[in-house]
Amino acid sequence: MLAVFSLSFRPKGEILYFLLDLTFRRVLPSVEMTINNSPGGRKFNIGDNPVKKIFVSWLFMVSVICNAETIYEKTRKLAEKGNTEAQLDLGIMYYRGKVVQKDDKEAFKWLLKGAEQGDAFAQYFIGSMYDYGKGVPKDSKEAFKWYLKAAEQGNAFAQFYLGVMYYNGEGVAKDFKEAFKWHFKAAEQGSIKAQYSIGVMYYWGKGVSKDTKEAFKWYLKAAEQGIPNAQFKIGLIYSIGEVVPKDYKKAFKWYFKAAEQGNANAQSMLGALYSDGKGVPKDDTQAYAWFNLAAENLTGEDSEICKKSLIELERNMTPEQIAKAQELTKELFEKYGSKR
Repeated sequence: MLAVFSLSFRPKGEILYFLLDLTFRRVLPSVEMTINNSPGGRKFNIGDNPVKKIFVSWLFMVSVICNAETIYEKTRKLAEKGNTEAQLDLGIMYYRGKVVQKDDKEAFKWLLKGAEQGDAFAQYFIGSMYDYGKGVPKDSKEAFKWYLKAAEQGNAFAQFYLGVMYYNGEGVAKDFKEAFKWHFKAAEQGSIKAQYSIGVMYYWGKGVSKDTKEAFKWYLKAAEQGIPNAQFKIGLIYSIGEVVPKDYKKAFKWYFKAAEQGNANAQSMLGALYSDGKGVPKDDTQAYAWFNLAAENLTGEDSEICKKSLIELERNMTPEQIAKAQELTKELFEKYGSKR
């Protein structure tokens, strides 16, 4: 239970998660033992009461924030003695720049020590650092090697990126079946990105037999958790009426969710739905504003299509409507900005 908590929060990269991890893995068991074994003390189990657990956690974190240097010194001493968890924690401190000044080379040094001792999370981190060239020259083959070590131990992050490497043929020969295999393992563990990837692979029949129903299922999982590309795909499927009955209202709903997160294709589709009055009342002002935003965020032919749509709309709009549409465009830019 606690190990899962640690794994799921570590990649967020904030000191809060580091401290929570430290608290749940090491401090709470010690605190519980001290309280239960104190002379005349009333015995109780912190683990059985989430309120007590949170309370003790926050007390600990306040004390740690005030003594960050001490935490660093103790962690370093343990790491130098070969403690795997301490090596991992020290590496993350340097990698995130929390508690100590950010230093990718030092992070790599300590994470490598933990990785060589078999820690799956450290192995994932080493793979990532080789993958992106942080603290060490970029090396796709080394990245693949370390991702594989971590993935075989069940690390979902490593499984996802291993799938990406197989999919793109980076550090290893391109193999869609292997890509699907590793993405599926990560998806089953809750990796949202992997869930979206599984949707893509089912939709296009890459590494697995084409199955649009399965694609929709996995797209929806990712879309419901906020992945904008997945939200756009769900909107598109509802627009086309593929797998599910055509439903422009649902298409609009999902396009809007994606558009709010800056998905330019979804912004363009909102313009089209407003222009045609599909799934939403016809509104040239809204159509103009969304096409305008999409034209700025898209490139090449897609951007030109949006610009042509703007010209068509202007032909049927009064100067007052155009002025109102331009004001709305400004509001949308302020909210969602330009992605170029």
